[in-house]
Amino acid sequence: MKYILMLFLLILSSFLVSANPLNITLIKEEYSSKETLQTYLGINTLLNEQISINDIQLWQNNVKLEISPFLVRLKEDQIFVYFDLPYLEEGNCSLLIKDLTYLKSGILVKENQTKSFSILNVDSVISLNPAIIKVINFNEDTSYNIVLKNKGSTSVNISLTENYDYIYLSKETFTLNSGEEKSFVVYIDPTLIDSSQEAKIEISYGDKKYDLFVYLDRNGEEEILVPANFSNITINRGQKVAFNVSSDYDKSFDFGEGTQGNILISNFGNESVENIIFSLTGNLDEVVTFNLSRIDLINPGESIKQYVWINKEGNAEPGEYNGNFVLNYSSGSDSWAIKILIKEKANEVDDTNDSDITKKNDTIPIIGNGSNYTTPEDKTTEKSVKVWIIFLIIGVALAIGLFLFFRKRNY
Repeated sequence: MKYILMLFLLILSSFLVSANPLNITLIKEEYSSKETLQTYLGINTLLNEQISINDIQLWQNNVKLEISPFLVRLKEDQIFVYFDLPYLEEGNCSLLIKDLTYLKSGILVKENQTKSFSILNVDSVISLNPAIIKVINFNEDTSYNIVLKNKGSTSVNISLTENYDYIYLSKETFTLNSGEEKSFVVYIDPTLIDSSQEAKIEISYGDKKYDLFVYLDRNGEEEILVPANFSNITINRGQKVAFNVSSDYDKSFDFGEGTQGNILISNFGNESVENIIFSLTGNLDEVVTFNLSRIDLINPGESIKQYVWINKEGNAEPGEYNGNFVLNYSSGSDSWAIKILIKEKANEVDDTNDSDITKKNDTIPIIGNGSNYTTPEDKTTEKSVKVWIIFLIIGVALAIGLFLFFRKRNY
């Protein structure tokens, strides 16, 4: 009888236990408004579609808030996401990853998954961009420009700390006044990296800190998709600053689509270049987004990447976007013509009869007084429930049959 019960419980648990398709691991459980949220996404199952930036949402008090997330693919089953928080009320807030489509108990389902965290607003607030460094070039020295911005109401003293032989920092301490933005450079010497050693750079201010993660991927590819005209061809225009933009940019996209790439800015001269400012003309600012608005300084021999997004949010209106990408700096200027066409939205296909995919509930219900609420996963369809019940009945019948069989043998 004991073995029959154990068998029954094993069969029952196989239907009741179902791991979440995603682990959301926040670097901190408490944030302040306008800080940079950092999180790892661990994928536990085979997803029907890759997670994209459009799947990442922020909710508070049953309201979806506008964010601009950055997504860095580290491994097939691991993603790093970061973004600046908007102004938030103190209390609970939820990060939501929507439309996770995967097989569950033999049924293709679509679910959302959430992770709650706390908001406690303080006077000292800085943002960080980028919030992770992914190293894929191990053949030569590389450098990364990190921008900190003081979004709080008081001045803060910044302290940078790292304990790794292959990392060099352009500065270790500096002060950020309220509203001020400053950058520092992280230099990576690949000849000093030991095996797969990972690193983090601690950015401290007052009693708070960020960890700037350095991820080493010898077999990886750049996480940024490089458009055709944002090639790796470096041209020299007779000035001491060179760029990897080889021609003007003319490209069309379907409605809701876009792309992203980088512009490599290299100082091949013997003097530093200061006050590099990026700008757009025409109506390009409606569809083009920069990672950096300015760079304070590029030292001789240094290279810095400027990331560019086209239709980052996927919500640009159909039509033509024309203008110039302009770069001004202390010893000159340069510009490139950009023409982008967003095509008209295609007719949507009615998928209401798609019974193989469960539908999501895109709202987060409030429980209690609105400051503390839960965000349950979407329920599966009635079809999947019926299949589960059928399997459960089969399991119970099997257990009863085995029980009667062994009982008959004993008599």
